[in-house]
Amino acid sequence: MSAFTATVSEEGSGRTPIRRIGLIVPLLIYIIGALIFFRWQIFSDFDLVFGDRGDARFVAFIHEHVFRWLSGQAEFLSPPFFFDQAKTLGYSDAFLLDQIIYYPLRLLGAEPLLALSLVAIILSPIAYFPLYMFLRRLDVSMGFASLAAVIFTFANNLYLMSIHLQHFAVYYIPVIAYCSLLAIGNVHQHPFRACAVGAFAAGVFGFLFSTGYYMAWFFGLGLLICTPIAAFTARPKVLAWWRAGPTRVLGLGLAAGLSFFAATSIFAVIYLPVLTLGAARTFSEYLIYAPTPIDLFNIGSDNLIWSGLIRSLHLIREDRLFSEASIALTPTVQVLLLASAAIALHPRFWPTTLGTVSRGLVIAGAVVYALLYLVTIKTHNISLFHLLYAIMPGANAIRAGYRGMVVANLFAAISIGLALDRIVLFVRQRWHGPRRVAAMCALAALLTMAALEQVNLVRPAQLSREVERAHMAKLATAPHECRTFYAAPQINRAPYEVQIDAMMVALAQHLPTINGYSGLVPPGWDFYNTNSADYEQRANRWAVKRGITEGLCRVDIYTGTWSAPDIALDRID
Repeated sequence: MSAFTATVSEEGSGRTPIRRIGLIVPLLIYIIGALIFFRWQIFSDFDLVFGDRGDARFVAFIHEHVFRWLSGQAEFLSPPFFFDQAKTLGYSDAFLLDQIIYYPLRLLGAEPLLALSLVAIILSPIAYFPLYMFLRRLDVSMGFASLAAVIFTFANNLYLMSIHLQHFAVYYIPVIAYCSLLAIGNVHQHPFRACAVGAFAAGVFGFLFSTGYYMAWFFGLGLLICTPIAAFTARPKVLAWWRAGPTRVLGLGLAAGLSFFAATSIFAVIYLPVLTLGAARTFSEYLIYAPTPIDLFNIGSDNLIWSGLIRSLHLIREDRLFSEASIALTPTVQVLLLASAAIALHPRFWPTTLGTVSRGLVIAGAVVYALLYLVTIKTHNISLFHLLYAIMPGANAIRAGYRGMVVANLFAAISIGLALDRIVLFVRQRWHGPRRVAAMCALAALLTMAALEQVNLVRPAQLSREVERAHMAKLATAPHECRTFYAAPQINRAPYEVQIDAMMVALAQHLPTINGYSGLVPPGWDFYNTNSADYEQRANRWAVKRGITEGLCRVDIYTGTWSAPDIALDRID
């Protein structure tokens, strides 16, 4: 993860090896967490998908486009929407890493929405077990490592943000952290292996930007905060690690840097066409979604433990309890993180071997959380995030800054796991009898409470695969003369639903559409509002101006029929 993990492999675990039967505990904790977190999918026979008829279907559209490109059936940078604007993939996340799971699922016959739903489920153990192994390698006990991993993997704020499936990109970060830890710890004993593992971690991090930009950017910001603090705290270990073989350390850095550069070059290929158009968020748009200081306690409208109390105390307005501001860390996690930081400020509490590394991580993790909270909030439309807009590359692509709390939860879980385990060692060494039992039970209860408060009763899985199949069931095959099309207005359907309907038809018919829905739109594209009286006139005007009226068709999804549009040139400016 960074230089402060120096001699981990040399000073690993001092405990007696756990018997194989003990591996059941982390597995059972994971299974319980997964059954709760993914309950809507599992108990609907995988009919329900996280999200609604908006973003979830859009994410499925992008996944399917990239799958078809990998299969040689599509042009990578130009998904079949906003026709004939080219190189529009960069208008949103590209979800490249997800193809590791999505692609084989599609080859096995899973339809796009089912494959998309399974991606998040399959990614969850890929997050949980690397984080568990990360903490175990830092000598955290099996129980505390399991609970800390479950607090991150099945977090309340991630559950609330699951309506935006791109947040599951955070599940790749524990893989990056664990592989980095292995590489740094083994660089002096197995330098070539360490370089390979470090290059893998850096490559995954680089590809993360083309998978879920928010998660990658905030993780990068977290590392910029975490690394110097942890390295300074554990500086004797860092210096010893460097002096043990500077050439090997530089070789590891070079391998990781080249891998990261190669992976981010793909990101540049995707997004440079968008940047050349001058596309960027304005800070006024950021302020619309920015949290306020009281959102420190905003954990959603249906948290199992806390939402009732939050309502009774009138801490948060009801309309903000399910919004971009409702993704704070849960209260017990915040309390435990504060206690962990307080413990880490006492160096004599930590031994002078692996403890200095752990202490550095605890302090750094707490600081990452505190700073991500402080820079993202606003007070009277003033926010420190404005400074990041000015100096940090990529900050002006961030619209909802509080989503950084999904990443902050990882740093918090690591800090808490390390600190509470240190308390357990202290209690076992210094206390005896009933006092020890009471302390151990209290610590276990606190961490269990932190895990339980991740449970939220809201239903973010609103999209039904069966309903979607029925909605598209009447659709006839497009006439052979159709080269592109747009969707007719639909009664009682929001504009985004109609726009995405057209995109799903484009996939089904292998035919591009001039409709579209994304974080950005092409210059001059102005017919988003399908309920507007002049919607079709605007769509036809786009076709005329782009010179694509020949072969333009109109599809009515309610009736499933195709027709030629009424393009009256005298009514098109």
